[in-house]
Amino acid sequence: MTIKHPLAFPIAFPITPTIFLLEQHSRLGQYLLQSSDQLLAPEQQQKLQRLASKPAQEFKISRLLIQLLFDHWFDAWQLAITDNGKPYLKQQLKQPSCGFNLSHSQQLIGLLVNPNGDCGLDIEWCNNKLDPFEIASTVFTGKETQQLEQSSDPLQLFFDLWVAKEARLKLIGKGFSQDPKSLEFNLDQPNFPDSQSTNSHFSDGHFSDNQNSNSDPLWLFQQHTTAKGQFHVAASGHTFKQAPNIYLLDLSSELQLQSTAVDLAARSIKKR
Repeated sequence: MTIKHPLAFPIAFPITPTIFLLEQHSRLGQYLLQSSDQLLAPEQQQKLQRLASKPAQEFKISRLLIQLLFDHWFDAWQLAITDNGKPYLKQQLKQPSCGFNLSHSQQLIGLLVNPNGDCGLDIEWCNNKLDPFEIASTVFTGKETQQLEQSSDPLQLFFDLWVAKEARLKLIGKGFSQDPKSLEFNLDQPNFPDSQSTNSHFSDGHFSDNQNSNSDPLWLFQQHTTAKGQFHVAASGHTFKQAPNIYLLDLSSELQLQSTAVDLAARSIKKR
């Protein structure tokens, strides 16, 4: 069933990796939320009924966003689920190598589309009340924890490491069902401008390790906002040769995002 909507939507299929961002309270987000549940596939409707209110809203909007975009791009397509629960495109002939991945945090939904292979995305809003050392030992290796201890801004570095790990694990297809300590990142402390700026800024740090120089690229960057603080983003994907673009889908003025692209290259490293 095709989603009909009152908004202009001239979005071409991306020829390079692209992150589409949608704020739930935007016009498009609310339109999708208010659309009929019958637009979802039967198995998605069943899952929607099992979810609590907030995750149900995120689930519905994100799945209808996928349907809206994919219906626009492809003549015919079908989703399937891996044994580890990761959705992927099946029986899609127009762009057979296309991969995608979803992430959401505090009513911000991100959809990463990679036209040339699988990918992983993570978005996290920075929680200024979080103690980065309280849970570091459960997700970070000893070397990563040491980076936090030596950092001038351990909270910022905590979220950079977190999104890097989750994006990479989502690319692999296991998420945090795999031990996050199975990946180790060495992040040179980035030099971020003043967090009160209304512009978007990106890390000039990079991931490095001598154990493996041929791993899939992972791009890490950080957006600054004024109304809600800041959020951290990491995107990883097979065949990535450049940083993903960012396409803002009808976002409300709350986020006040200024930039639409990133220019930081990075590498992710498997520890074992």
